[in-house]
Amino acid sequence: MDYVSFRIAFWNDPSVVEMAFRERYVFDYLITSPLLKLCGCYEITEKQIAYHTGLDEQSVHFAMVELADTHKRIGYDEETHEVFIINFPKWNWINSSTFYSKLKVEIDSRKSKRFRKCLYELLDEKGKYSDTVSIPYGYLYIRNILGLVLKDKDNTTTEEESTKEEKKPSEPKLDELDNVLAKYKRGG
Repeated sequence: MDYVSFRIAFWNDPSVVEMAFRERYVFDYLITSPLLKLCGCYEITEKQIAYHTGLDEQSVHFAMVELADTHKRIGYDEETHEVFIINFPKWNWINSSTFYSKLKVEIDSRKSKRFRKCLYELLDEKGKYSDTVSIPYGYLYIRNILGLVLKDKDNTTTEEESTKEEKKPSEPKLDELDNVLAKYKRGG
């Protein structure tokens, strides 16, 4: 992807202003990375991010955890090493049949089933408005993204899966997701 639309309002966004330097730097890198795809989901390791940004791997890992858990700006699948930028489709997908056909190819190439499912649901949602001039308000679509990208902790797991989950960052509860949605409804 040779071109990315980067909104300068990014720097004044209240949630970005609240981020620590390394979180803001890693997030900025993720949305402008040379590996970025049209769908906003791409494969990248924390080691690659550390190499490109000059940060150490531990700092990158901490920033990724904070971006996923605290700020709810990304999803990261540790098995496939794919990152999903949650609001990327909202700001970067356009209503074009050519764009959608390229997007479908990219979505099919995603390894994470969870992200692939989420992207197809977003594509279906955006497709409903593909023949309109206006852009629909996206808080419902954000709720869908958060529900799919950020796993539900209420699922029962085996002992082996629970030890894996202990190493992973904690996942948001339903109340936290509702707070995020309320923030988007208010325009912040």
